[in-house]
Amino acid sequence: MGRRPLTEDQHRNIALHAQSGVLAIAVVRGGLTAERAVAELALIVPCRPDLVDQVIALVERGMSLGHADWPPSETTLRLLGRTREVTLGSVALVGPGGVRVDQVTLTGKNGGPPVRYLRLRRYDAYIGDYRTVEQLAQHVDIAALVEEPETSSHHPKPSGA
Repeated sequence: MGRRPLTEDQHRNIALHAQSGVLAIAVVRGGLTAERAVAELALIVPCRPDLVDQVIALVERGMSLGHADWPPSETTLRLLGRTREVTLGSVALVGPGGVRVDQVTLTGKNGGPPVRYLRLRRYDAYIGDYRTVEQLAQHVDIAALVEEPETSSHHPKPSGA
């Protein structure tokens, strides 16, 4: 009896798990900023914090089992935690020329599946909503996107800060 083919979610999980380790190494070695790494990871699983949570659980399990710490688990978990915030829509991806990409998930109609899309804005002007990263890439250089800095005006500062 043959194996069943992997689902799209399984492919994305495998890709996210592998790439999170690769990017954690690049960040530790100084070859990549954490903000760029988070953007890259968030575009592997756009609008899917559930898939990020599954990979976080895998990394944490490896840590609890005492597996070798390479790629560096702490850095991997930090990147994945920040990626989760992007996929939840709490933090945007930004790029040159006033580009801002928000990951949006809406509840499906009549109990249907959620509607997920990437919302593109330039200088806060709405440009469009795209269902896939490939569609978004036709309108913006996705390689130039980074996690929005915490000091941005879109992040409210805590009171008393």
